Amino acid sequence: MINWFTWISLTIVFIFTGFIIYFYASKGTPMYVYVFVYLGYVLPFGLVALIPYDIYLAIAEKTPEIKGQQDILFIVWRVVYWTVFVLCWLILPVIQEYEMAGEFSFMPRLRTAIYRHFRSLFLEAIAGLICLIYLLVENELTIDSLPIFLIVLSNCWGLFLVIVLLGYGLVAIPKSFWYAGKSSDYLKYLYVKATILDEGIIEVKYKLDDIIRLVNTASYKIQENSTLQRPLDILLSICPLEMLEHHRTMQTHESRDSTEQLGTLNEKRLIELHKELKKTISEYKRSNCRWGQLVDETLLLEDIIASHNSQEKIIKSSVTSEKSGLFSIKREKSEWLWLTRVKPFLCRILGIFFTFMSILVILGETTLFLKYPIGLFPIMFEEDYGIIETQLLCLLPLLYILLCTKFGLFNLKLPGWYGLYPHNQTDSSSMAWSAFYLARLTAPLSYNFLLFLKIENTVFINFMKIIDIVPVVGKQFSTFFPLILIVFCAMNYFNIYGKFLNALGMNQLSFSGTYCEEKLKEGLQLMQRARSERERNMGIQSIKAREGILNYQMTKIESTRTDPRRPNLKNGYF
Repeated sequence: MINWFTWISLTIVFIFTGFIIYFYASKGTPMYVYVFVYLGYVLPFGLVALIPYDIYLAIAEKTPEIKGQQDILFIVWRVVYWTVFVLCWLILPVIQEYEMAGEFSFMPRLRTAIYRHFRSLFLEAIAGLICLIYLLVENELTIDSLPIFLIVLSNCWGLFLVIVLLGYGLVAIPKSFWYAGKSSDYLKYLYVKATILDEGIIEVKYKLDDIIRLVNTASYKIQENSTLQRPLDILLSICPLEMLEHHRTMQTHESRDSTEQLGTLNEKRLIELHKELKKTISEYKRSNCRWGQLVDETLLLEDIIASHNSQEKIIKSSVTSEKSGLFSIKREKSEWLWLTRVKPFLCRILGIFFTFMSILVILGETTLFLKYPIGLFPIMFEEDYGIIETQLLCLLPLLYILLCTKFGLFNLKLPGWYGLYPHNQTDSSSMAWSAFYLARLTAPLSYNFLLFLKIENTVFINFMKIIDIVPVVGKQFSTFFPLILIVFCAMNYFNIYGKFLNALGMNQLSFSGTYCEEKLKEGLQLMQRARSERERNMGIQSIKAREGILNYQMTKIESTRTDPRRPNLKNGYF
C-alpha cells in the first residue's frame, strides 16, 4: 500500500489545486472549464507527487511486499498517464479554442475549435509521420504499437519544451533573487519591464479601439428586424462601454474608412469580428492586470528605497493609506525591518543557493548519456535512507526543476499575455491554456528527472521503456538532447537568446524578462506618471471619505432636530 507520506502529498495536491482554481479563475468561468482545468492540474501534480515514492521503491531492498506495491503503481501510472494524455492533447486545447471561437451557437463553435486545434498540430504531425514510416519499415506497426507512437510524439515535444524552459529558468531564477537582494538594480529591471509592457498595452488598445469602431459601424448598418441583430447584440454586449460611447459620440460610423474596412455585412463577417473582439478584449484585460501588478511592485520598491535610512523606521508612501490600530506602529517597524534589511539579505542567500542548484542540474542533465553518475544528485540516490527520508530528499531537486520549468513557461512571449492572474482575473482561455501546458510537460519532465537521477528500475521508467523500439526519437533522444541545455543557458546568461530567436523568426519561444538599458529613462517617466495618478486617486478617495463623514454627521443632526423625543433647550440648558 502507498505510505502515509505519499497520501499526505496527494492530499496537499488536491487542496492546492482547488486553491489555484478558486484564487485565479474569473467569476464568469463556465462549470465545464472548472472541472476539466481542475483535472488538468490535479492529475499532473499527482503524477509528480508519486515520483518520490516510485524512487523509494526502486532503491529499497527488494521484497515481495515492495514488488506488489510496484505492480499496483504500474497500473496507477498507466491510468494517470493516459488520462492526462487525453486531457492535454484533446480536451483542454479544444476547450481553449472553443472559448475564443467567434461563432454564436454551440455546434459551429465546437467544429471550429476542433478544426483550429488539429490545424495547430501540424509540426507534431510531421514528427509523427517520421515515426510512423519507421514503424512501417521495421514491420512494427500494429494496433499494439499505437501507444508507442503516441508516447514517443508526446515525449519528444514535451522534452524539447522542457529543455528550452529549463535553459531560461536555471539562469533567470538565481538572477532574479540576486538582483532582488539589491533594490536599486531590481528597480532598474522593473523600469525596463514597464516600458516593454506599456508598448504592448498601447498596441493592443489601438487594436481593440479599431475593432470597436467596426462594431459601432455595423450597429448603424444592421436593421432592427434583421437576422443579424442577435449576433450584433452579443458583440455590443461585450464591448467596453466607454470605448463604444466614444465612437458613437465621434460618429466614426460615417467615415469612409470604417465602411470600407467593415466590408460586406453577413454572419461570417460578424463571426470574424466576434472572434477578434473576444481575443483582443482578453489581451487588453490581461495586459492591464499585468500593468497593475507591475505598478504596485515598482511603487512599493521606490518607497522602500526612499525609506531605507528612515529615522522613524517606517515605510513612507504617498500611494497607500496610513495604517491604524493598536499595533500599527509595531507592525510598520516590523515591515520596515523586513523589507529594508532581512528580505534583501535573504534574497542574496537564495540567489547563491539557486545558482548552486542550477549548476548541479546542468551538470546532471548534460551527462545523461553517461552510465556512471556525475554530480551530487545522482550520487545521493545510490542508497536507501528510509521511506520518508528518501522521498523528502527527492523533493529538493524535483521541485527546483519543476519551478524552473514553470517559471520559464509563464515568461514566454506568447501572443495574448497568457498566464495566471490573481484575485479571479484569469479568464477561461488562460485557465485552459495553463492546464494543458502543465499536463503536456509533466510526464516528459518526470521521465527526464528519473533519467537525471540514473535510477533505471522505477515503475515509470519501466512503463516508458516501450519507446525504445524507436531508436532515434526514443530513449536516445531523451538522453542526448538535454546536452543542448548548456547552449540555452549560455545564451540566456549573455542575453543573446532573444536576438537569436528573432533572427530565426521564432519570437514565440523567446522570453519577456530581457533587460535593455536604453528603455530605463522611459520606464522611470512611466512610473512617475503612474505615481501621480495614484496620488490623485488617493486624494479623490480622501475627499469622498471626508464628504461621506460630513454627510453622515449632518444627517444625524437633522434627524435629531426632528426627533420628537429630543429634549427642549432653554437658555442653553435642558
